[in-house]
Amino acid sequence: MTIILAAYSYHHKTKDLALKDVLDVGFQKWLEELERGASGMSNSTGNMMREMVLKGPSSYDALFVYESVAIDYLKNAEGRWGALRVVYPNTTPGTRTRITS
Repeated sequence: MTIILAAYSYHHKTKDLALKDVLDVGFQKWLEELERGASGMSNSTGNMMREMVLKGPSSYDALFVYESVAIDYLKNAEGRWGALRVVYPNTTPGTRTRITS
C-alpha cells in the first residue's frame, strides 16, 4: 500500500493510478533512492511503531503504519515525547498516517 501511495504522490495524482505509473522508470529510480535511504526496517508496522514509541520520534525520519496501529501506540507514548498527533496528508488518496511532535 505504501508503494501505491508513493506512486500517487510522485505522479501528483489523486485518482486513476495505472500500472504504467508504478512501472514508470522515473518513479522506479525515485523509489530505489528512497529504499537506499531506509534503515531500521522491521517485519511489521506494529514492531516499527513500538520501536518509535520506545526510542522516541527522533529514531525515524518517517514511519508508514496502519492508522489503527498509530492510534493504539499513541496511547502508550502519551507524556513520553511531548504531544504526539496523527496527521493525514491530503496529497494522496487512502489512509496515510504520520506521527509528529
